[in-house]
Amino acid sequence: MIKLIKQYCYIVFPIVTIIVLIFSYFKFEYIKSLTYDISTIIQMSGTLVGFLVTAITIFASVPKNTEYMKRFEKHQHKKIFGRCISLGIIFLVICIIIWLLRFSDMFIALVFVLGLQETIISAYYLYRLCFDNKL
Repeated sequence: MIKLIKQYCYIVFPIVTIIVLIFSYFKFEYIKSLTYDISTIIQMSGTLVGFLVTAITIFASVPKNTEYMKRFEKHQHKKIFGRCISLGIIFLVICIIIWLLRFSDMFIALVFVLGLQETIISAYYLYRLCFDNKL
């Protein structure tokens, strides 16, 4: 079960987050009255998109002929890493687009949290990739 969660972390974590946040929204009344600083959320979204694009370029520059990279690809971490980055960029760009279309602040914050999760997972993979990869 743990292996399955790790393999599909880019899907499992956002689904669990949506369930928890929707449950919290209906269970706790004070969540409905929260105010959000949407301009800061949008600025952070743009910054995180830049970080994810940088993560792609760092991954592209890592030597592919090391033993660690061969194991990284063999165990499908390259696919997971790529999907985390892709979903992170998609969620964060959607966050910016729905802000431009004037959707509710709660929805913008939810999509931002999903993009932030994918960014954190990608940062973890990038950290492990850079520091565990011995040349």
